[in-house]
Amino acid sequence: MDEASEADAPIAPGPRGAGTPPVALFEIGAFATTLKLLRGEDLLYERDQAVGGAQYTRLIARQLGLGFDVAEQMKLDGAVPEDLAPALQADFVDGLAQELARALSIAFTSGPCQQVRCVMLAGATAALPGLAVRMGQLTGFETRVADPFAAMAPGAAVHAAWLPREAPGYLKACGLALRRFLP
Repeated sequence: MDEASEADAPIAPGPRGAGTPPVALFEIGAFATTLKLLRGEDLLYERDQAVGGAQYTRLIARQLGLGFDVAEQMKLDGAVPEDLAPALQADFVDGLAQELARALSIAFTSGPCQQVRCVMLAGATAALPGLAVRMGQLTGFETRVADPFAAMAPGAAVHAAWLPREAPGYLKACGLALRRFLP
């Protein structure tokens, strides 16, 4: 799967029948990642893992000899030096994808299913270039970056360049905001 198709149209929840493979949702936070296997609105499996985006920040801080807060701001601003960013990012993406693929494998061993319809990545770290592609390579499942704004028209005040990088971090907030519109 190429980078351009990572944030295509959202994947429909699908039927709730027992034979339907669930969707694997990884919510990648700063210090922890949660794997959820979801079939429709039913939560079949949930597990937290101590891996997240702060590890990339620590890697930047260590490599550049900076404090955590300064490195975090550099990461958020996209200001990591160009000669350093690709190598650091590639190492982090590969390690994170391996951890997430291992978590999915454990879920298959101990959970209620042995396959998924697809893998969705959410959280600000999910937007790192190459992460969805690497997850797809490691798991063999279609992998997408969650975009809760995919079916919405952005307002005039929203910067279009901002959305692809930031949207995955707003999945939970959008879900909470939209639930008031559901019966």
